[in-house]
Amino acid sequence: MEEALEGLYIHHITMTILEMIVVFAIFSILARNPKLVPSPIQNVFEAYIDFTKNMIEENMGKKGMRYFPLIAGVGLFVFFGNLLGMIPGLESPTANINTTLA
Repeated sequence: MEEALEGLYIHHITMTILEMIVVFAIFSILARNPKLVPSPIQNVFEAYIDFTKNMIEENMGKKGMRYFPLIAGVGLFVFFGNLLGMIPGLESPTANINTTLA
């Protein structure tokens, strides 16, 4: 029987680093030249940003907007981590208890 939190999970750390690289690359490409008429991908991310800002403002008020980068970043980390977990042979970084504890 396996013990909880035993050993170093290299696969989990590798997947977390891979996910950070993928998210950074996507946002670097999207932020390089935003268009007045957005592409479908740019449109999806603008909708995500608007949704997140509206949720923060409704629940936390105007002072909550200082937490926007943190909340939006964690949301994207979980989303892309779960997408990576859907690819056969890859493990979702959010499936490991160490990510939850961090």
